[in-house]
Amino acid sequence: KLRWLPGQRSARYDIAGFITMLGQWPLSCTAAFSYVDAATGVASAPEIIGVVNLIASSLPRLGVDHPICPDLRPDDGKMAICIIDDSKSRLETIQAALSMKKGRYLSTRTDHVRTIIASEFSLEPVEGAEGAEIPYNIDGDPFASQPVTVRILQRRLRLFASPAKQRK
Repeated sequence: KLRWLPGQRSARYDIAGFITMLGQWPLSCTAAFSYVDAATGVASAPEIIGVVNLIASSLPRLGVDHPICPDLRPDDGKMAICIIDDSKSRLETIQAALSMKKGRYLSTRTDHVRTIIASEFSLEPVEGAEGAEIPYNIDGDPFASQPVTVRILQRRLRLFASPAKQRK
C-alpha cells in the first residue's frame, strides 16, 4: 500500500505509476481478449494480447485530471477500452500518461494506445504465459488473475451531479 506523502495526496497515482516504471519492464499480462462492438453489437473473435495497462471507462474523464475518451456519456451503454500493450516502450507509455496531464484524451493517442468502443469485454489470462499470475487491478484493488467479463448495463444507475464548474 502506497503511503501518502504530506501534501501529495492528489499525486498518489502518479507516484505509484512512476515507481512501477522503475521496476521490471514490461510488467505485462498475456490474455485472451474479446469484446462486443458498441455500434454493431457484433462480438470479436478472441485475440491474444500482452497488456501493460488497460483502462475501461463509461465516463469521458476519470476524476478531474484524467481525460479518457471525449465521446462517452454515462448513460449511452458504451465504454472506451484503452489498451497500452507490451510492444510499447517505457517512454511511449510515459508519453501517453503525461499527455493526459496536459488535457489530451488517452483515446486520441493512436500512436501509443489502442482504443475500442464496446458494450462488453472479456479478458482471460493465458495459462503458463508470461504474467499469467499477475493480479488484475480493478478500480484500485487487486483481484486474482482469472477470467473477467465487464458489461455495461445501460441506464441502470441514477447519477446526481452538481453543475459543472468552469476550469481554469
